[in-house]
Amino acid sequence: MGRFAALLRGIAPSGANMTNDRLRSVFEGLGLEDVASVLSSGNIVFRTDTTDAFELEQRIEDALALELGLSSRTLVRPHSELRALVDSDPFPGVRHDSRTYLTATFIRTPRPRTSSRTW
Repeated sequence: MGRFAALLRGIAPSGANMTNDRLRSVFEGLGLEDVASVLSSGNIVFRTDTTDAFELEQRIEDALALELGLSSRTLVRPHSELRALVDSDPFPGVRHDSRTYLTATFIRTPRPRTSSRTW
């Protein structure tokens, strides 16, 4: 059984109409296991036998729309991919503290490269 993270856009689980409990219930209703909220980020971690991230994204987006009236884009990434990203130290020498704010942005489909420049 694989571990995954669902990165949800436009979710505010601390809002009056949204709670982490309601959000988790959508994922549990899809048959996903060990569903947990990641603080108040609107992101969810879970386990499933399904390995197709695109299929999971579609199922989650459809369920959020149907059950909560949310039209949120969802990115699903396997735990192994996220662990590898963290372990790669993408911000060498920079540590998270009160003077820094480290972020990573995920996109659903990589854009084709138009030059040899890397960002």
